Amino acid sequence: MKLTPKTGNLIGAIVADPNDPRELMALTGEGKMIRIDTATIREAGRNTSGVIIVRVEGKDRVVSIASCPRQELDDEGESENGGGESE
Repeated sequence: MKLTPKTGNLIGAIVADPNDPRELMALTGEGKMIRIDTATIREAGRNTSGVIIVRVEGKDRVVSIASCPRQELDDEGESENGGGESE
């Protein structure tokens, strides 16, 4: 991976296995969090600058990334593992 002033510092690296669908979570210092399916991230060669997952504004910075199991939603928008909103 090429690190330059344009790319900035490396926060972390996660290996995405196409046979193990997972999601990636990124958290910024200002509290912005995104969660994306790793299957939507393009494959990159070893002589690249990586992939931008989240763009931040001003002095905000990505402070953490993590890989987590994919959460499937049923037709009503609730998670299949019973983690939907309670009434």
